[in-house]
Amino acid sequence: MELREGLLDVWVVAVALLALKMIGVAQLIGIIRLLQGSFATVEDYELLRATFGPPPQGIPPVHNTPGLRRLGAIQRNDVENIPLFCILSAAYLATDPAVGEARILFSVYVVSRVMHTVLYALRSSPWRSIAFGVGVQVMLIMAGRVAAHVLPSASVTVQVVINAPILVHWVVGLITLSVVSEQRHRYDQLAQLQGVQVLEGNVGDA
Repeated sequence: MELREGLLDVWVVAVALLALKMIGVAQLIGIIRLLQGSFATVEDYELLRATFGPPPQGIPPVHNTPGLRRLGAIQRNDVENIPLFCILSAAYLATDPAVGEARILFSVYVVSRVMHTVLYALRSSPWRSIAFGVGVQVMLIMAGRVAAHVLPSASVTVQVVINAPILVHWVVGLITLSVVSEQRHRYDQLAQLQGVQVLEGNVGDA
């Protein structure tokens, strides 16, 4: 089967960028472990101690800082999702899609994974979940294209079944964002009110 010109190039670039992102996260974890003296295994601790001397007092041989745990969660999320994208996108290529459509889907997925990593590191919620959901929607669209290609007689039904979760996700996402924004607004108002009360109390004491 011959693919349309440029289709394979788009896929290779997307997969390469995702691989570089995963490698970058892994390297960052290693660098932080070295800088903080936070070791994943006892043998790493023994090797570094023999090479550079014992770490500062009070640091256990094997431990994870909150930042390392967060990066580890990012890494696990990548491992759970990016390989699936690579497999599903390869199957999607077999349907011989339009180059423009493939470029859009692959680009959106890559950007969503990068944004998910950045927002996860910055502890930004619910934007992190929204970025994750965008990537999931891309995979659902590709799954729908593959299923419709394999089962052309049921293509309409397949597209409805596959794409229905997209609408549900956006509705749930918008409701969640609205609720979180409202709660944050109330929290800010309460914080401002408490700040005014503290200020008035200080003025009265003076």
